[in-house]
Amino acid sequence: MTSWSISHRWSSSTIAAVAADATNPVMPHPPTAVAAPTKPKKAPKAGIPPADPSTVDVSRVDMRVAHILAARVHENADSLYVETMDLGEPAPRTVVSGLVTFIPLADLINKNCVVVANLKPAKMRGIVSEAMVLCAEKEGKVELLVPPMGAKPGDRVTFESLEDGADKPDAVLNPKRKIWEAVQVGLKTDKDGVAGYVRADGTFCAMKTSTGVVTAPTIAEGLIR
Repeated sequence: MTSWSISHRWSSSTIAAVAADATNPVMPHPPTAVAAPTKPKKAPKAGIPPADPSTVDVSRVDMRVAHILAARVHENADSLYVETMDLGEPAPRTVVSGLVTFIPLADLINKNCVVVANLKPAKMRGIVSEAMVLCAEKEGKVELLVPPMGAKPGDRVTFESLEDGADKPDAVLNPKRKIWEAVQVGLKTDKDGVAGYVRADGTFCAMKTSTGVVTAPTIAEGLIR
């Protein structure tokens, strides 16, 4: 045997160890699962705060005298009227109101009333309503607010003791701000049936046009809706 063979001879124990490794290979560790990165949550959008009834500017609501030219029961809702109203504009407006239960048609047609003219138009059972009729209400009784003698369609309705017309009303009230809802809280009739707005300090400001005050003929100390 050559010297090369002697110097490279393996012992029987070494050969056995190598054979064992060959028949029992070491398996690699399974890969560790890595969680997918999570996207940061978006902060919720700040909502538009509603108007505060104690500080709301009443002049933002456009109240006007209107004349009811025609009225009929809604074709798809027997509790609603569809009225055609003159607001002193080039074309009349269509107004839908839930007054069937409270006011006969004969008491609407050819009558003057007060409306909120700058609410966002809303579809009511398929018909778009372009204003809202204001009525006095107490203990289930409802009647139209009556403008003073001499008032004409389109006349602005304002309040005594407030800055009449100092600020122009909004073109269209933002429904998210709930301006009308904040104003409506303070609308009432006094002991004489005069319509008005009660300020946060309790002062009653009569609702009026340039020709006199607005009234509810038979409802004293009622709510205005």
